[in-house]
Amino acid sequence: MEKGVQGLEDSQRRAIKKFIIDYRNPQGALFLVKELGLTPLDYSSLLQEIIAEAEKRNMLDRRQFDIQTMRYLTLREWIEEYFMK
Repeated sequence: MEKGVQGLEDSQRRAIKKFIIDYRNPQGALFLVKELGLTPLDYSSLLQEIIAEAEKRNMLDRRQFDIQTMRYLTLREWIEEYFMK
């Protein structure tokens, strides 16, 4: 049953954000999105919320090594690489 971004519980929203901002785990985030029944539009809206939160926390330009690309990526680059293609 699809309930959209507004229907997410705080714990579900926090879990997706944690997978993206803190863990940088695209597979885990995408699994949760699918499991929770979010549509691509819902997911896009949630990504914008995540980007805004990361920007507020000054985390968008923080570089971290990404094993799949074998490069150091900022959070912004990482989100673009895995979620905006």
